[in-house]
Amino acid sequence: MKLEQCEWSVALPEITVPETSAQAEAASALLETRSPREILQWALESYGDSLLVTSALGAGGVLLAQYLKELAPGHPTFLIDTGKLFPETLAYYRQLREQFGLKLLAVGNGFGEQEFAEIYGERLWERDPDLCCNIRKVQVLGRLRQGKRAWITGLRREQGGERANANVLELQPDGLLKVQPLAFVSRKWIDEELRNYGLPQHPLHGLGYRSVGCEPCTRAVKDSEQERAGRWAGLAKTECGLHRSAGASPATGLSGGSNHATT
Repeated sequence: MKLEQCEWSVALPEITVPETSAQAEAASALLETRSPREILQWALESYGDSLLVTSALGAGGVLLAQYLKELAPGHPTFLIDTGKLFPETLAYYRQLREQFGLKLLAVGNGFGEQEFAEIYGERLWERDPDLCCNIRKVQVLGRLRQGKRAWITGLRREQGGERANANVLELQPDGLLKVQPLAFVSRKWIDEELRNYGLPQHPLHGLGYRSVGCEPCTRAVKDSEQERAGRWAGLAKTECGLHRSAGASPATGLSGGSNHATT
């Protein structure tokens, strides 16, 4: 059964847009007592068109895109199409757009895979995974961040690793405010919300892929493993770099869509 779409009965807190790390910490503590949907609403009301929303189409990101559809139907959620996403991810992207009406837009670095290999060599993800992620993801995000004042992400503490101490609000060195409405919730809670909305999980979820990134660097995980244990398995690497960077200066263009996923 789908949720009824309605206004929240409790007024949102009066929270001033933070300009310092101390202000961000104080505002984060206040927002921690609100629901993820209310936090997203606060961010929309505070930043409007200068709010960037991105998602890799994990369960949390899809839920935020659904909330966004209700609160600001014209506001897009960007998927960074690295050129190495699973075919199932691209099919899921199309399904969420066409069947469920989510405002998702795919963007890439502008390279086809043959051109990428000619410039950087074959199988860069094996030779230098950090550089591969930087070109395919971080530089694209750097372009998306231009002119934005805040950025919505789906990071959660429960995911562990470098995410274990994620706050609802985190002021970045370049002044952009990172907003993480799901920081304090569990995957179980998110999955229940998706069921309530009638939204499907990623097609690979049932095969043990609890976190899905690029195809060459993602494997299924066991029930006993952490949610992101299948990302860069066997390497010390646990993050692509999107959440470590204050916004890289892009060396490549930004392309709407790609050979696979189009806007």
